[in-house]
Order: sequence, then C-alpha cells, then structure tokens
Amino acid sequence: MLQDSDRKFFEQDMRREVQDLISTGTVTIVPRPSVASWIKPLQAIWSFRRKRAPDWSILKHKARLCPHGGMQEEGVNYWHTYAPVVNWRTVRLSLILSLLSGLKSRQVDYVAAYTQAPLDCELYMNIPPGFVVQNGTLEFSSSSTKGSSTDYLLHLNKNVYGLKQAGNNWFTEIRGSLLALGFTQSSHDPCLFIRNNCLVVIYVDDCLFFAKTDAIFDDVIMKLQENFTLTPQGDVGAFLGIDIRRTSTGHLRTCSVRSHQQNHCLCWFRVRIQRTQNSSNYNSTC
Repeated sequence: MLQDSDRKFFEQDMRREVQDLISTGTVTIVPRPSVASWIKPLQAIWSFRRKRAPDWSILKHKARLCPHGGMQEEGVNYWHTYAPVVNWRTVRLSLILSLLSGLKSRQVDYVAAYTQAPLDCELYMNIPPGFVVQNGTLEFSSSSTKGSSTDYLLHLNKNVYGLKQAGNNWFTEIRGSLLALGFTQSSHDPCLFIRNNCLVVIYVDDCLFFAKTDAIFDDVIMKLQENFTLTPQGDVGAFLGIDIRRTSTGHLRTCSVRSHQQNHCLCWFRVRIQRTQNSSNYNSTC
C-alpha cells in the first residue's frame, strides 16, 4: 500500500511511465483474441522507489512498470540472464588514476536503459493495475486494481525491466556499442572499457567516463547518442550510493549517502602527487 504522503507523486509517475512506454513503442495494446492461445502473458507489477540525493532528501518518486519475471520459462521465453556489474575496487582505482594522471571525469545516465536494448523473444504482459483500456489507449483508474486484462494485453516490443534476460540484453547492447567505438573490454573487470585516450566504467545504466579533455568526452558521448538516449551529468558527484568529492588540496573524499546524517565518512583517499622530472611519487590511504 502506498502512503498517503507519497501516493499522488507515485500516481503521477505511473501515468508518465505508461505514456513513455507507449509513445516510444516499447509496448503496444493488442486484443487478447489476436494472441495465440498457447502464449501465457506475464503478470504486470509496479515497482515504486524514492530516489534520494546524497543528503538523503527525496529527489523524485519513481514508478516502474515491470512484467513478472518469475512467470518466465527457461528455454521458452528466456535463455541467457547473466549481466556483470562493476567491482567497487575498479571504481576506486579509476578515481585514483584520474587524480594521478590529471584526467577529467564525467558521469552519464542512460534514460530507461533496459528499454533501449532489443528483445530476443515474443512476450506479452497483462494490463497493469491502476489502468484500463479506453478508446484504444491506457487510462489511469484508481478503482482498477487488476486492469482490463480480460480483453487486452500489452505486446512487449523492446527489452523492459523485470524480465530475467533484461540485464543481459542491455549489457550486450552497451558493450557492443563501446567495442564499435574502439574500446577494449578489460580482462580483469568486464565493466571496464579502455581506449588510448579514455576510460569507461559501467554499472547498469550509470557510466563514468575519464579522459584528458572535454573534446574527447564530447566525441564519445555524441557517437553514443546516435544509438542511445542518455543524459550527461557533469563531473562525478554520487555513484552507487557513494558521495564523491574532490577537494582543493588534491584529495578525493568518498562518503556513504546515509553517512551524512551521522556526519561520518566511510573513506578518505589521499593522493599527493610530487612530480619530478622522471617519476611521480604518491601516497594513497583508505
């Protein structure tokens, strides 16, 4: 049950989510009789989340429509499910290297990332709770708890959150795009991609880019935007629930999001660079 204080915000985002899925062609409404009788539609469920800032204040209320992946059958409507996530040690090392080598950083968020990957099989989903089909469109109805699933279904045209193979499909898509741009996938961490003038760290739909100049960032991001919808967010500020700050003294400070309430830091990276003609000495502690 939604709390009264959050209900109106989540209901607004439910409308936005359904509108986005239809307008982008991710799902289409089809009459149930047009679907083969042997196909079992997946149950539609809502996932609600409060997205928070590093100081733990609420940035926005997020409602996401998902098919019930637990109803899928292996070998029928999914095959591969594995999708790697970046190791935090890789993130930490990349941040330290950016200080030592004078690299700039930029954070990029892929908008509704999973839906930007193709789907590898035929799938249908019931009409979501809270919505009914009227005049060929989905309309919000607070009195509808099961949706008009008797007469209509949603045909999934693209990869969506909740499917067992969703993560695998998305990582395959983003990996292929980076390889096509000349990046090499690290053998030590599959979510680290390296090019002679740029590093990319991937965690699902959040990416960190490290490069010497803004021109390199602009070139890579512009080419990625040819195939993806993404939002450049400037210098890295918060990543994987960790608040990351560069200090004027050349230090890198990382704090857990929750730690701001106790005014306590998880970790300090202290990197002091003393460049000489032939070498660079540094000291890193955590």
